[in-house]
Amino acid sequence: MLLELRKKSIMAVMQRRINKDGTYYDFPKSIDFDNLLTIPDFYIEKNDIKLCVYADGHTYHERTEKQALRDRNIDRELQRIGFTVLRYTGQEIRKNCELVVENIMKNL
Repeated sequence: MLLELRKKSIMAVMQRRINKDGTYYDFPKSIDFDNLLTIPDFYIEKNDIKLCVYADGHTYHERTEKQALRDRNIDRELQRIGFTVLRYTGQEIRKNCELVVENIMKNL
């Protein structure tokens, strides 16, 4: 079943791994501050930490300089207002999912 999830969606794989311990997080969740609107693939609030995780498939993200610049601007703005931002490629998630999840959990 996990192999099928991998084939279908990197978000599904990440969600399954992050929720492995039974902790529930509501994703995806929109964030709208000032003129910034973004929907991270995972938004996790724990204690004083606000963590936005993006699972960037190469099909859209960084395909053009304009898209890469847009992502960088979103990251900077989120960091400016107190969010931690993590981005992973689909390839990173598919090949090293456990390492990605471990890194996310270290940031909480």
